[in-house]
Amino acid sequence: MKKTLCVLLSLLLLPGMTSLAQADEAMTLRLWVRYDDDFSACIADFEALHPGVKIIQEQVGNNYDDLLAKYNTGMQSNDMPNIGVTGQRNGIPQLYDAGWLLPIENYLTAKEMDDVVENFWTRYTYDGKRMSMPFSCTIPGCYVNLTMLHELGYENMPETLDELCEMARKAVKDVDNDGLTDIYGLNTGADIPWYILPMLWSHGGSIRQADGSYHIDTKEMKEILTIYAGLVKDGVIPANQHKTAREDFQNGKSLFLFISCATTSKILTNVNGAFEIGLTSIMKDQTKSIGLGAYGLSIFKDTNEKATMSAEFIRFMTLPENAIRTCLAKPGPLPFTKTQMADETIMARYEDPYNKAVLAQSDYIQGEGVTPVDAIVWNEIVTLMSKIEADPDLDLDKELSRIQTEMDDYMMMY
Repeated sequence: MKKTLCVLLSLLLLPGMTSLAQADEAMTLRLWVRYDDDFSACIADFEALHPGVKIIQEQVGNNYDDLLAKYNTGMQSNDMPNIGVTGQRNGIPQLYDAGWLLPIENYLTAKEMDDVVENFWTRYTYDGKRMSMPFSCTIPGCYVNLTMLHELGYENMPETLDELCEMARKAVKDVDNDGLTDIYGLNTGADIPWYILPMLWSHGGSIRQADGSYHIDTKEMKEILTIYAGLVKDGVIPANQHKTAREDFQNGKSLFLFISCATTSKILTNVNGAFEIGLTSIMKDQTKSIGLGAYGLSIFKDTNEKATMSAEFIRFMTLPENAIRTCLAKPGPLPFTKTQMADETIMARYEDPYNKAVLAQSDYIQGEGVTPVDAIVWNEIVTLMSKIEADPDLDLDKELSRIQTEMDDYMMMY
Protein backbone atom coordinates (compact mmCIF):
# COMPACT_ATOMS: atom_id res chain seq x y z
CA MET A 1 0.00 0.00 0.00
CA LYS A 2 2.81 2.40 0.89
CA LYS A 3 4.59 1.54 -2.35
CA THR A 4 1.43 2.29 -4.36
CA LEU A 5 0.97 5.59 -2.55
CA CYS A 6 4.55 6.62 -3.27
CA VAL A 7 4.11 5.86 -6.96
CA LEU A 8 0.95 7.97 -7.12
CA LEU A 9 2.66 10.86 -5.36
CA SER A 10 5.65 10.70 -7.70
CA LEU A 11 3.33 10.84 -10.71
CA LEU A 12 1.70 13.97 -9.37
CA LEU A 13 5.11 15.59 -9.12
CA LEU A 14 5.98 15.00 -12.77
CA PRO A 15 6.17 18.32 -14.72
CA GLY A 16 3.38 17.37 -17.09
CA MET A 17 1.11 16.32 -14.25
CA THR A 18 1.75 19.30 -11.99
CA SER A 19 -0.34 21.71 -14.07
CA LEU A 20 -3.17 19.19 -14.31
CA ALA A 21 -3.15 18.59 -10.59
CA GLN A 22 -3.26 22.31 -9.93
CA ALA A 23 -5.65 23.22 -12.76
CA ASP A 24 -8.61 23.57 -10.43
CA GLU A 25 -6.73 25.79 -7.98
CA ALA A 26 -7.30 29.55 -8.11
CA MET A 27 -5.31 31.07 -10.97
CA THR A 28 -5.66 34.47 -12.64
CA LEU A 29 -4.22 35.10 -16.08
CA ARG A 30 -3.96 38.52 -17.71
CA LEU A 31 -4.64 38.75 -21.44
CA TRP A 32 -3.65 41.78 -23.53
CA VAL A 33 -5.54 42.13 -26.81
CA ARG A 34 -5.92 44.83 -29.43
CA TYR A 35 -8.40 47.65 -28.98
CA ASP A 36 -10.98 46.02 -31.28
CA ASP A 37 -10.62 42.41 -30.11
CA ASP A 38 -13.05 40.75 -27.75
CA PHE A 39 -12.46 37.16 -26.63
CA SER A 40 -15.07 37.30 -23.86
CA ALA A 41 -17.26 34.43 -25.13
CA CYS A 42 -14.28 32.12 -25.58
CA ILE A 43 -12.88 33.14 -22.20
CA ALA A 44 -16.15 32.21 -20.51
CA ASP A 45 -16.11 28.78 -22.16
CA PHE A 46 -12.49 28.21 -21.21
CA GLU A 47 -13.11 29.19 -17.60
CA ALA A 48 -16.02 26.74 -17.49
CA LEU A 49 -13.68 23.97 -18.61
CA HIS A 50 -11.07 25.00 -16.05
CA PRO A 51 -12.74 25.79 -12.70
CA GLY A 52 -10.63 28.15 -10.65
CA VAL A 53 -9.00 29.76 -13.67
CA LYS A 54 -9.88 33.40 -14.28
CA ILE A 55 -8.75 35.29 -17.40
CA ILE A 56 -8.82 39.07 -17.29
CA GLN A 57 -8.96 40.60 -20.79
CA GLU A 58 -7.42 44.04 -21.24
CA GLN A 59 -7.83 45.96 -24.52
CA VAL A 60 -4.60 47.85 -25.10
CA GLY A 61 -4.16 51.01 -27.17
CA ASN A 62 -5.60 52.10 -30.49
CA ASN A 63 -2.98 50.57 -32.80
CA TYR A 64 0.14 48.39 -32.96
CA ASP A 65 2.41 51.27 -31.97
CA ASP A 66 0.38 51.77 -28.78
CA LEU A 67 0.68 48.06 -28.10
CA LEU A 68 4.46 48.15 -28.49
CA ALA A 69 4.67 51.14 -26.16
CA LYS A 70 2.60 49.24 -23.60
CA TYR A 71 4.98 46.28 -23.73
CA ASN A 72 8.00 48.56 -23.39
CA THR A 73 6.48 50.26 -20.35
CA GLY A 74 5.42 46.89 -18.92
CA MET A 75 8.94 45.48 -19.15
CA GLN A 76 10.33 48.48 -17.28
CA SER A 77 7.69 48.39 -14.56
CA ASN A 78 7.48 44.60 -14.29
CA ASP A 79 3.80 44.81 -15.24
CA MET A 80 3.23 42.29 -18.03
CA PRO A 81 0.42 39.97 -19.14
CA ASN A 82 0.49 36.17 -19.13
CA ILE A 83 -0.86 36.08 -22.68
CA GLY A 84 -0.64 38.86 -25.23
CA VAL A 85 -0.97 39.61 -28.91
CA THR A 86 2.30 40.17 -30.75
CA GLY A 87 3.08 40.76 -34.38
CA GLN A 88 5.24 42.40 -36.98
CA ARG A 89 6.21 45.51 -35.06
CA ASN A 90 5.35 44.44 -31.53
CA GLY A 91 8.93 43.81 -30.44
CA ILE A 92 9.11 40.00 -30.41
CA PRO A 93 12.95 40.08 -30.45
CA GLN A 94 13.11 42.67 -27.68
CA LEU A 95 10.56 40.79 -25.55
CA TYR A 96 12.38 37.50 -26.00
CA ASP A 97 15.90 38.85 -25.54
CA ALA A 98 14.79 40.62 -22.35
CA GLY A 99 13.62 37.27 -21.00
CA TRP A 100 9.89 38.02 -21.04
CA LEU A 101 8.54 36.14 -24.05
CA LEU A 102 8.48 32.33 -23.85
CA PRO A 103 8.66 30.57 -27.25
CA ILE A 104 5.35 28.92 -28.05
CA GLU A 105 7.22 25.95 -29.50
CA ASN A 106 8.24 24.97 -25.95
CA TYR A 107 4.60 24.25 -25.16
CA LEU A 108 3.42 22.52 -28.34
CA THR A 109 3.77 18.94 -29.47
CA ALA A 110 5.38 18.14 -32.82
CA LYS A 111 1.90 17.32 -34.14
CA GLU A 112 0.52 20.68 -33.00
CA MET A 113 3.46 22.50 -34.57
CA ASP A 114 2.91 20.69 -37.85
CA ASP A 115 -0.80 21.56 -37.80
CA VAL A 116 0.07 25.23 -38.35
CA VAL A 117 0.44 25.95 -42.07
CA GLU A 118 4.21 26.33 -42.53
CA ASN A 119 4.13 29.71 -44.30
CA PHE A 120 2.31 31.26 -41.36
CA TRP A 121 5.22 30.67 -38.99
CA THR A 122 7.26 33.18 -41.01
CA ARG A 123 6.40 36.30 -39.08
CA TYR A 124 6.70 34.61 -35.68
CA THR A 125 10.16 33.09 -35.99
CA TYR A 126 13.18 34.65 -34.31
CA ASP A 127 16.55 33.20 -33.38
CA GLY A 128 15.46 29.97 -35.05
CA LYS A 129 12.54 29.61 -32.63
CA ARG A 130 8.81 29.82 -33.25
CA MET A 131 7.84 32.47 -30.79
CA SER A 132 4.10 33.04 -31.09
CA MET A 133 1.05 31.20 -32.35
CA PRO A 134 -0.26 32.77 -35.59
CA PHE A 135 -3.80 33.96 -35.01
CA SER A 136 -5.28 36.89 -36.91
CA CYS A 137 -3.66 36.43 -40.32
CA THR A 138 -4.33 38.72 -43.26
CA ILE A 139 -2.58 39.50 -46.53
CA PRO A 140 -2.62 42.54 -48.83
CA GLY A 141 -4.37 42.36 -52.16
CA CYS A 142 -4.61 44.31 -55.38
CA TYR A 143 -8.20 45.41 -56.00
CA VAL A 144 -8.98 46.17 -59.63
CA ASN A 145 -11.70 48.26 -61.22
CA LEU A 146 -12.40 45.67 -63.92
CA THR A 147 -14.90 47.90 -65.71
CA MET A 148 -12.22 50.58 -66.14
CA LEU A 149 -9.60 47.97 -67.05
CA HIS A 150 -11.77 46.57 -69.85
CA GLU A 151 -12.50 50.07 -71.12
CA LEU A 152 -8.74 50.57 -71.42
CA GLY A 153 -8.60 47.53 -73.69
CA TYR A 154 -7.25 44.94 -71.26
CA GLU A 155 -9.00 41.60 -70.83
CA ASN A 156 -7.09 40.20 -67.85
CA MET A 157 -5.76 41.57 -64.57
CA PRO A 158 -2.00 42.16 -64.39
CA GLU A 159 0.28 39.36 -63.25
CA THR A 160 3.61 41.20 -63.16
CA LEU A 161 4.84 44.53 -61.88
CA ASP A 162 5.64 45.65 -65.44
CA GLU A 163 2.09 44.88 -66.58
CA LEU A 164 0.61 46.77 -63.63
CA CYS A 165 2.76 49.84 -64.34
CA GLU A 166 1.75 49.85 -68.01
CA MET A 167 -1.97 49.58 -67.23
CA ALA A 168 -1.80 52.12 -64.41
CA ARG A 169 -0.17 54.71 -66.65
CA LYS A 170 -2.94 54.36 -69.24
CA ALA A 171 -5.63 54.86 -66.61
CA VAL A 172 -4.54 58.39 -65.61
CA LYS A 173 -7.18 60.86 -66.78
CA ASP A 174 -8.27 64.47 -66.44
CA VAL A 175 -12.01 63.92 -66.88
CA ASP A 176 -13.17 67.55 -66.87
CA ASN A 177 -10.13 69.06 -68.62
CA ASP A 178 -9.33 71.41 -65.76
CA GLY A 179 -5.66 70.44 -65.70
CA LEU A 180 -6.02 68.27 -62.60
CA THR A 181 -5.97 64.48 -62.47
CA ASP A 182 -9.34 62.93 -61.65
CA ILE A 183 -8.48 59.24 -62.12
CA TYR A 184 -5.18 57.74 -60.97
CA GLY A 185 -3.65 54.43 -61.90
CA LEU A 186 -2.71 53.21 -58.41
CA ASN A 187 -3.01 54.05 -54.76
CA THR A 188 -2.29 52.15 -51.56
CA GLY A 189 -3.51 51.98 -48.00
CA ALA A 190 -1.56 53.81 -45.30
CA ASP A 191 0.38 50.67 -44.29
CA ILE A 192 2.63 51.07 -47.32
CA PRO A 193 5.60 48.94 -46.11
CA TRP A 194 3.23 45.96 -46.36
CA TYR A 195 3.30 46.43 -50.15
CA ILE A 196 6.86 47.65 -50.64
CA LEU A 197 8.59 44.81 -48.76
CA PRO A 198 6.95 41.99 -50.78
CA MET A 199 7.99 43.86 -53.92
CA LEU A 200 11.54 43.88 -52.56
CA TRP A 201 11.43 40.11 -51.90
CA SER A 202 9.90 39.51 -55.31
CA HIS A 203 12.72 41.56 -56.82
CA GLY A 204 15.33 39.31 -55.22
CA GLY A 205 16.11 41.59 -52.28
CA SER A 206 15.84 41.30 -48.53
CA ILE A 207 16.42 43.31 -45.36
CA ARG A 208 18.04 40.34 -43.62
CA GLN A 209 21.27 39.41 -45.36
CA ALA A 210 22.93 36.00 -45.65
CA ASP A 211 25.52 36.95 -43.00
CA GLY A 212 22.79 37.81 -40.48
CA SER A 213 23.12 41.59 -40.85
CA TYR A 214 20.25 43.91 -41.74
CA HIS A 215 20.50 46.20 -44.77
CA ILE A 216 18.03 48.51 -46.44
CA ASP A 217 20.63 50.37 -48.55
CA THR A 218 20.69 47.67 -51.23
CA LYS A 219 20.56 47.78 -55.01
CA GLU A 220 17.25 45.91 -55.01
CA MET A 221 15.57 48.32 -52.60
CA LYS A 222 16.74 51.33 -54.59
CA GLU A 223 15.38 49.78 -57.80
CA ILE A 224 11.94 49.20 -56.26
CA LEU A 225 11.84 52.75 -54.88
CA THR A 226 12.91 54.10 -58.27
CA ILE A 227 9.97 52.34 -59.93
CA TYR A 228 7.61 53.81 -57.35
CA ALA A 229 9.11 57.29 -57.71
CA GLY A 230 8.67 57.04 -61.48
CA LEU A 231 4.96 56.30 -61.04
CA VAL A 232 4.63 59.31 -58.74
CA LYS A 233 6.50 61.56 -61.17
CA ASP A 234 4.26 60.45 -64.04
CA GLY A 235 1.15 61.28 -62.01
CA VAL A 236 0.08 57.65 -61.71
CA ILE A 237 0.07 57.68 -57.89
CA PRO A 238 -1.46 60.62 -55.99
CA ALA A 239 0.79 62.30 -53.46
CA ASN A 240 0.06 61.35 -49.84
CA GLN A 241 -3.59 60.40 -50.23
CA HIS A 242 -3.35 57.00 -48.54
CA LYS A 243 -5.92 57.72 -45.85
CA THR A 244 -8.60 58.17 -48.52
CA ALA A 245 -7.27 55.48 -50.88
CA ARG A 246 -10.12 53.02 -50.30
CA GLU A 247 -12.80 55.68 -50.61
CA ASP A 248 -11.20 57.00 -53.81
CA PHE A 249 -11.16 53.51 -55.32
CA GLN A 250 -14.77 52.94 -54.33
CA ASN A 251 -15.69 56.19 -56.08
CA GLY A 252 -14.01 55.12 -59.31
CA LYS A 253 -11.00 57.40 -58.92
CA SER A 254 -8.25 54.78 -59.28
CA LEU A 255 -7.72 51.66 -61.36
CA PHE A 256 -5.75 49.70 -58.77
CA LEU A 257 -5.75 49.69 -54.99
CA PHE A 258 -3.26 47.91 -52.73
CA ILE A 259 -4.91 47.31 -49.37
CA SER A 260 -5.67 44.60 -46.82
CA CYS A 261 -7.90 41.78 -48.03
CA ALA A 262 -9.80 42.21 -44.78
CA THR A 263 -11.50 45.21 -46.44
CA THR A 264 -13.22 43.15 -49.17
CA SER A 265 -16.71 43.24 -47.67
CA LYS A 266 -16.51 47.01 -47.09
CA ILE A 267 -15.37 47.65 -50.66
CA LEU A 268 -18.10 45.47 -52.17
CA THR A 269 -20.76 47.07 -49.99
CA ASN A 270 -19.71 50.63 -50.76
CA VAL A 271 -19.26 50.10 -54.51
CA ASN A 272 -22.67 48.42 -54.56
CA GLY A 273 -22.39 47.21 -58.14
CA ALA A 274 -21.36 50.56 -59.64
CA PHE A 275 -18.51 48.76 -61.38
CA GLU A 276 -17.07 45.27 -61.54
CA ILE A 277 -14.31 44.50 -59.03
CA GLY A 278 -11.44 42.05 -59.37
CA LEU A 279 -9.01 40.90 -56.70
CA THR A 280 -5.53 39.61 -57.35
CA SER A 281 -2.22 39.53 -55.48
CA ILE A 282 0.45 42.19 -55.18
CA MET A 283 2.38 41.91 -58.42
CA LYS A 284 5.25 39.52 -58.88
CA ASP A 285 8.62 40.50 -60.32
CA GLN A 286 11.19 37.70 -60.35
CA THR A 287 9.04 35.59 -58.02
CA LYS A 288 5.65 35.92 -56.37
CA SER A 289 5.88 37.03 -52.75
CA ILE A 290 3.12 38.09 -50.38
CA GLY A 291 3.65 39.58 -46.95
CA LEU A 292 1.72 38.30 -43.97
CA GLY A 293 0.06 40.97 -41.92
CA ALA A 294 -1.05 39.50 -38.68
CA TYR A 295 -0.70 39.11 -35.00
CA GLY A 296 -0.11 36.05 -32.91
CA LEU A 297 -0.75 34.96 -29.35
CA SER A 298 2.27 34.82 -27.06
CA ILE A 299 3.12 33.49 -23.62
CA PHE A 300 4.97 35.66 -21.13
CA LYS A 301 7.17 34.82 -18.17
CA ASP A 302 5.48 33.72 -14.97
CA THR A 303 5.25 30.51 -12.98
CA ASN A 304 5.43 27.25 -14.92
CA GLU A 305 1.82 26.52 -14.00
CA LYS A 306 0.61 29.84 -15.41
CA ALA A 307 2.70 29.47 -18.56
CA THR A 308 1.31 25.97 -19.11
CA MET A 309 -2.27 27.17 -18.61
CA SER A 310 -1.61 30.13 -20.93
CA ALA A 311 -0.52 27.69 -23.62
CA GLU A 312 -3.68 25.68 -23.01
CA PHE A 313 -5.77 28.81 -23.60
CA ILE A 314 -3.91 29.59 -26.83
CA ARG A 315 -4.45 26.00 -27.97
CA PHE A 316 -8.14 26.41 -27.14
CA MET A 317 -8.38 29.61 -29.19
CA THR A 318 -7.10 27.89 -32.35
CA LEU A 319 -9.95 25.36 -32.37
CA PRO A 320 -12.21 25.93 -35.41
CA GLU A 321 -15.26 26.74 -33.30
CA ASN A 322 -13.33 29.44 -31.43
CA ALA A 323 -11.41 30.84 -34.40
CA ILE A 324 -14.68 31.43 -36.22
CA ARG A 325 -15.91 33.49 -33.25
CA THR A 326 -12.79 35.64 -33.09
CA CYS A 327 -10.02 35.89 -35.69
CA LEU A 328 -12.16 34.41 -38.50
CA ALA A 329 -15.38 36.18 -37.53
CA LYS A 330 -15.11 38.65 -40.43
CA PRO A 331 -14.20 38.01 -44.09
CA GLY A 332 -10.56 38.54 -44.99
CA PRO A 333 -8.39 36.80 -42.38
CA LEU A 334 -7.09 33.38 -43.33
CA PRO A 335 -7.36 30.02 -41.58
CA PHE A 336 -3.88 29.18 -40.34
CA THR A 337 -4.05 25.53 -39.26
CA LYS A 338 -4.70 22.39 -41.26
CA THR A 339 -7.49 21.55 -38.82
CA GLN A 340 -9.21 24.84 -39.61
CA MET A 341 -8.77 24.25 -43.34
CA ALA A 342 -10.46 20.87 -42.96
CA ASP A 343 -13.45 22.39 -41.18
CA GLU A 344 -16.51 22.59 -43.44
CA THR A 345 -18.03 25.59 -41.65
CA ILE A 346 -14.86 27.63 -42.03
CA MET A 347 -14.10 26.62 -45.60
CA ALA A 348 -17.66 27.33 -46.75
CA ARG A 349 -16.86 30.99 -46.20
CA TYR A 350 -14.12 30.86 -48.84
CA GLU A 351 -16.32 29.68 -51.70
CA ASP A 352 -17.15 33.15 -53.05
CA PRO A 353 -14.71 34.38 -55.73
CA TYR A 354 -13.12 37.06 -53.54
CA ASN A 355 -12.32 34.97 -50.48
CA LYS A 356 -11.32 32.11 -52.76
CA ALA A 357 -8.81 34.47 -54.41
CA VAL A 358 -7.46 35.42 -50.98
CA LEU A 359 -7.07 31.80 -49.90
CA ALA A 360 -5.28 30.93 -53.14
CA GLN A 361 -2.54 33.45 -52.31
CA SER A 362 -1.58 31.82 -49.01
CA ASP A 363 0.89 29.53 -50.77
CA TYR A 364 2.96 32.60 -51.67
CA ILE A 365 3.25 34.08 -48.18
CA GLN A 366 6.85 35.04 -47.55
CA GLY A 367 8.79 36.94 -44.98
CA GLU A 368 12.14 37.17 -43.31
CA GLY A 369 11.22 36.28 -39.76
CA VAL A 370 11.04 39.04 -37.21
CA THR A 371 14.10 41.21 -36.61
CA PRO A 372 15.09 43.74 -33.93
CA VAL A 373 14.91 46.52 -36.55
CA ASP A 374 11.36 45.76 -37.78
CA ALA A 375 9.83 48.87 -36.23
CA ILE A 376 12.60 51.10 -37.62
CA VAL A 377 12.24 49.63 -41.12
CA TRP A 378 8.45 49.99 -41.08
CA ASN A 379 8.36 53.56 -39.77
CA GLU A 380 11.20 54.76 -41.98
CA ILE A 381 9.61 53.28 -45.13
CA VAL A 382 6.40 55.15 -44.28
CA THR A 383 8.40 58.38 -43.92
CA LEU A 384 10.46 57.74 -47.04
CA MET A 385 7.44 57.02 -49.25
CA SER A 386 5.83 60.24 -48.06
CA LYS A 387 9.00 62.11 -49.04
CA ILE A 388 9.07 60.43 -52.46
CA GLU A 389 5.46 61.36 -53.11
CA ALA A 390 6.27 64.97 -52.22
CA ASP A 391 9.47 64.93 -54.31
CA PRO A 392 9.92 62.01 -56.75
CA ASP A 393 13.44 63.31 -57.57
CA LEU A 394 14.52 62.72 -53.98
CA ASP A 395 18.10 61.47 -53.51
CA LEU A 396 17.37 57.82 -52.72
CA ASP A 397 21.00 56.92 -52.00
CA LYS A 398 21.16 59.61 -49.34
CA GLU A 399 17.85 58.57 -47.76
CA LEU A 400 18.68 54.86 -47.70
CA SER A 401 22.09 55.64 -46.22
CA ARG A 402 20.44 57.69 -43.48
CA ILE A 403 18.06 54.85 -42.59
CA GLN A 404 20.89 52.32 -42.70
CA THR A 405 22.88 54.42 -40.22
CA GLU A 406 19.88 54.48 -37.88
CA MET A 407 19.57 50.69 -38.12
CA ASP A 408 23.31 50.19 -37.54
CA ASP A 409 23.33 52.52 -34.54
CA TYR A 410 20.39 50.68 -33.02
CA MET A 411 21.99 47.26 -33.48
CA MET A 412 25.26 48.50 -31.94
CA MET A 413 23.36 49.45 -28.79
CA TYR A 414 21.05 46.41 -28.84
